[in-house]
Amino acid sequence: WAPVFLICLVSAYMFVLCLLSFVVPVSSWIKKNRRRLICYSIPGVIIFLLPIIFPPIPRAGSESVAVIAEHQVGIYDVRVVRADDAGDLISWLNENDFQFDEQDTEAFDSYISRGWCFVVAIINPSEDHAEWEVAAEGLAAPLILRFPVPNPVYPIALTGTAGYDTEVLIYLASTARMCAGGRLTLRYADASRFVFSGLLSRAEPENFFDSDDLDFPYLSKFGDTLTPEQMSEDIIFTPAEDQTPYQEHIIRW
Repeated sequence: WAPVFLICLVSAYMFVLCLLSFVVPVSSWIKKNRRRLICYSIPGVIIFLLPIIFPPIPRAGSESVAVIAEHQVGIYDVRVVRADDAGDLISWLNENDFQFDEQDTEAFDSYISRGWCFVVAIINPSEDHAEWEVAAEGLAAPLILRFPVPNPVYPIALTGTAGYDTEVLIYLASTARMCAGGRLTLRYADASRFVFSGLLSRAEPENFFDSDDLDFPYLSKFGDTLTPEQMSEDIIFTPAEDQTPYQEHIIRW
């Protein structure tokens, strides 16, 4: 495209110069060949002006959105998506049967600026899946995600844009007692390897947490009902200053 652009630019320059030759002094050669130069430069001028007169119409779901992985994970059809623009990402999500709008732009912009990818999942069980694999006790089968971050983070900003109070219950396995920066109430904290290992023994897929990975003997439980305003930012966990085991006691009269 560089040679074409250069030719169009030279044509536009010659066209303007020929027009100016009627009112400003120019060389006699230009005046003598003015008509011929104008005829030669018109096609280049037209090509040069076309993008200005008829600007390209942006497409919904532009090339800034890329599906970088697709998997069938248990009962879920999962896609991993990377985007450079929140507006394009929202358009792509809506085209693929997810519901987002402009109020989600700030949250998406925050994740995009950090270089995060997005995991979208649709429940699509096969005939081979048993009923208990699809849903148990009124809940869909969990989808386990792993991603590297400096501190444990629970992404909740997009949940807050829905406009509803949401009950949040988090079990956090770690090497020490953790705190949520005042964002969630601590309900339990102790080095409970036996209890935690028992919970993970029922995780699917099998051996997802192998013995080498499971070096997190401390279990912390957090829980609260949060308003949309309280969910405007993700919850980031950090080591607590007090490492004393804790268990909430509820007294009912």
